[in-house]
Amino acid sequence: MNLNHNGWEKIGLWEDNKLDIKDIVWPGNSPVPPPGVPEKFNLKITFLKEPPYVNLLPPDNETGECKTSRSVRC
Repeated sequence: MNLNHNGWEKIGLWEDNKLDIKDIVWPGNSPVPPPGVPEKFNLKITFLKEPPYVNLLPPDNETGECKTSRSVRC
């Protein structure tokens, strides 16, 4: 996601173990970065694998409700 003057814009998609991403558009609609800004850099993304980051739990067999309040809606 990229935040610009119009709000948030989707710039890429991770699907089937590959990244499909649009070209970068720099300020002034330039295809190259402003002086002093590197054109390429590495970005590392991490997250803490700890419940309830994502809990995939089936609903209760009797009530159809989620079994815990810490999971996403079933």
